[in-house]
Formats: sequence, structure tokens, C-alpha cells
Amino acid sequence: MSTDHQLVTRALRGDSGAFAELFDRYATNVLRYAFALAHDADDAQDLLQETFITAWRKLSDIRFGNSSARPWLRGTCRNHAQNLRRSKSIWASVPIDEA
Repeated sequence: MSTDHQLVTRALRGDSGAFAELFDRYATNVLRYAFALAHDADDAQDLLQETFITAWRKLSDIRFGNSSARPWLRGTCRNHAQNLRRSKSIWASVPIDEA
């Protein structure tokens, strides 16, 4: 079984299977965390997707050494949840013109 660091290294070399393995390893955990933050299944799915899109885009920036990727992924998920909350509160305060 590969470590998270090995999977990220392989993914950076173009091995999409390595990223898929990282996703499979943490998707359930991140989804549960996302649901705990969002309290909505659809929003939790969106947060899961955004978290792993960010991970894919920032693979070269991920610095967790030989430890688990889970804290980095959960932190990324939390940041996306905060952005989602902000955007929902902004949209909730925009009046709709009935005309």
C-alpha cells in the first residue's frame, strides 16, 4: 500500500490512478466532514468535489511529508465551506425585483 506522499508524487508524474487511489482513500471521510459543516447533502457533495478539484490543481503545493493527506484535505474542505456560507449569505441578502 502506497503512502499519501507516494501517491501525490506519482500523481505529479502523471499517474491519474494514483490520484484516484488518494480520492478513494479519503472521499468518505471528507464527505462526512463536509456534511458536518454544511448540514446539507447536496452542499456536502459540492464541497467534496471542490476539495478534490483543489487538491488536483495544487498537487505541487501540498506539503505534508510522510504524514496523512487527511488534515490538508479537511482544511481545504473547511475553507470551501466557509466560502459557500459567505456566498449563501450574500445571495440571501440580495433583494429580488418582482417587476
